[in-house]
Amino acid sequence: MGPFDWQEKKIEVGDFDLLNGEFAHIVQCSLPCMAVHFAGPATDAALPPAWKAGVEMVRHEQKGVWDSTEKDTLYLPLWAADDLAGVAVLEGCSEDMQGFSAVQLYEKSQQISREMRLLKQSFLDSVTGLLNGKALVSRLRRLQGEVVSEERKAVFSLLLVELYPRASDARKALESFKKAAAFLASLVGHLATPCHLGSSIFGLIWEGVDEKEALRTADLLLRWLKRENFPRGHIGITASDIEPPEADRGELFFEQAWKALEVARKRSPFALCSYRFVSNSCAHPLNPVADAVKAGLKKLWGKSDAFGLVQLHVDKDELGERSEAAWSADVGENPSFAIEGGDRLIFLEGKKKEEVLAWCSEVSQALSEKGVAVSMGVALYPCKAVRKSDMSGNCQRAMLHTAFYGPGSITVFDAVSLNISGDVYYNEGDLASAVGEYRRGLLFDPDNVNVMNSLGVTYANMSRYAEAVTQFEEVLAREEKNFMALYNLGFACLAMSDREKGLHYLERAHQAGDGNFDLFFQLGKLYCQNGRYLEALNVLKLGEKLGPKTASDVSHGAVYRYLGEAYRGVGEKEKAMTSLQRAVRYNPGDGTALSMLGEVYGEAKEGDEIALSLCRQSVELDSGQGDNWLRLGNVLMQQGDLEGAMSSFEKGLECDKDNARIFFSLGKVNEKMGKSAVAVKMFRGALKLEPKYKDALSALKGVKVA
Repeated sequence: MGPFDWQEKKIEVGDFDLLNGEFAHIVQCSLPCMAVHFAGPATDAALPPAWKAGVEMVRHEQKGVWDSTEKDTLYLPLWAADDLAGVAVLEGCSEDMQGFSAVQLYEKSQQISREMRLLKQSFLDSVTGLLNGKALVSRLRRLQGEVVSEERKAVFSLLLVELYPRASDARKALESFKKAAAFLASLVGHLATPCHLGSSIFGLIWEGVDEKEALRTADLLLRWLKRENFPRGHIGITASDIEPPEADRGELFFEQAWKALEVARKRSPFALCSYRFVSNSCAHPLNPVADAVKAGLKKLWGKSDAFGLVQLHVDKDELGERSEAAWSADVGENPSFAIEGGDRLIFLEGKKKEEVLAWCSEVSQALSEKGVAVSMGVALYPCKAVRKSDMSGNCQRAMLHTAFYGPGSITVFDAVSLNISGDVYYNEGDLASAVGEYRRGLLFDPDNVNVMNSLGVTYANMSRYAEAVTQFEEVLAREEKNFMALYNLGFACLAMSDREKGLHYLERAHQAGDGNFDLFFQLGKLYCQNGRYLEALNVLKLGEKLGPKTASDVSHGAVYRYLGEAYRGVGEKEKAMTSLQRAVRYNPGDGTALSMLGEVYGEAKEGDEIALSLCRQSVELDSGQGDNWLRLGNVLMQQGDLEGAMSSFEKGLECDKDNARIFFSLGKVNEKMGKSAVAVKMFRGALKLEPKYKDALSALKGVKVA
């Protein structure tokens, strides 16, 4: 089987969103009506109440039905081969149609379904089996119309995900594309249907998801890509609420996301960027003040040894045009500057902290009595680790800080302000700027463990693991049971290939806190790798409860692969089979789960053909994984194909020269073929890599050298 997939694909629920316009056109060409809507094959809570009875009747009776009250509304079944793919709701049907017999409606539904399946083939990518860029842009065009529509305002986010393949030739590159597609679909397929645009660039439209939620989920996605050993990953994001379009073309959103992706690509190996960062239409809360304001402030503080700077923001204004007069009266003779966004900067010469805060309270009270509610961010000079040129920026940071306390608050710039401004940059994917903020925060307050943790996490996301480890160790020197430091230090050690230390710190994190899915999953994975299967089961069962049952995390199905391995390790092969089957259902492109399932089928004598087929699928999906070749070889050896097993083990060793289990299996197959001397060499090779490998020690003692 080659890397291309030419098979006809069934219609799936996600197709009704991405290909909505094209499918509606097919229906209307065959059955003239005013409008067409689609429902999936299963119960949908979002279905309009007026349609529920008709849609449910089609699902149960598998035939077209007319609405009992709206005589011109038809509910028509759509077919994925022999199974129900969905229901078309046709409104405003012509009078001629209303006389159609049940047989005529059935024939029409079959014809429409065939045309839909054929149309879908033209929108498919032959490498990944996903829908292509043409489908993505088609949906964007329709959403664009809804964004500018006065009747309905669409809310959605568009993500472009770029996953670099690690490949030495074209075949391996195509395998990487397929693996990335399957992995992405398993992680975020519950949110949107991924489309492959070519060269391992994927597009996703998340409807009903705003920019803030898209950024949060994209950050989780990047973390999972790192955990699965993708070499690089970048995400560009735009959203319908960032820059409303003027031109009626769906490509506009694509261009915005692409610009954001280009910025993300320059930031770090794993980074994201929102179009808000690159758009001139949205002022950033930490943009420098205008040059004219800088010059005015510089003149004022040039010879001053002590002063305060206050940024004043209006939360509520009942004076309207008279606000300027009120401000002028209450600010008094203190110099003030209007800045972008409508805020003001007020310079208070020679005032210390207590005097500045007293002045702020008086002004706030005076303005409140006139119907104007204000918040204030305060920066003071002199101040530790602060230059005069930092002052206007520090006011902005104090304003971000004061927003946490609600309208009418007054906050003085401190290390927490820098932690918050660092988080703003971090959430945008601008990790380099986030590092700058956190490092300034530590200059301001060297013992702030929250800032240390934030800085360490940012270093880790930039793959600067040694610096990350230093920060987490600094936290633990102050708080030895700090959950976040233990948790993050564990993952940093794993990224540096120090599995023993990583496990040590993750176990300490488990003891220190309640834990989360990520922690339970990683502990289970490590316990499996160390052969501690009973401990693996305990933590993976905790992870199973937190992960795949909700859409709050991008963790669908990953836990079941290791649950299968753990159950197999404790001898519960039936449960192992069930878990691995679930893993494959979540991610049909999970080569490791496929090969494990094949090996378990072989051991349980559930069918030689199935076992061999699953293991062969795994190496077709990912031929660069030594363990996949190992399991295929074990199944072949079990079935008596010693030559085939030998070939598989040798290919596995080419992929992973430090795999003791492959050396052991090569020893066993050579022993079965009567090549005792070679078998001894292989067993010794396994023991060189793992001196305490019990099976290899036992096999070496038992081999009979001719």
